[in-house]
Amino acid sequence: MGVCLAGGVARAYIIRFNFSISLMTPVAAVLLTASLINYLRVFIAVARGQRLVPFRDTKTHRAIRLVLLTLAALAHLVMFWVEFVR
Repeated sequence: MGVCLAGGVARAYIIRFNFSISLMTPVAAVLLTASLINYLRVFIAVARGQRLVPFRDTKTHRAIRLVLLTLAALAHLVMFWVEFVR
């Protein structure tokens, strides 16, 4: 199965990466829930006529996001290497 490109055949391979499925599904569910709670909190505040405090990103929050992103990327790379490359 492939797509013909300029006389050649380009093949697409689909792999099932269970580690990513099992890690990212709960993360996505938590982020979606947190987002809905935040939107609900803002909606209620606006409906009551309360003032909203502008979001201020701090160095600590940025550092936490960077560390978590790096750890998640490293975990994915290591597990991908263990399952498919090795």
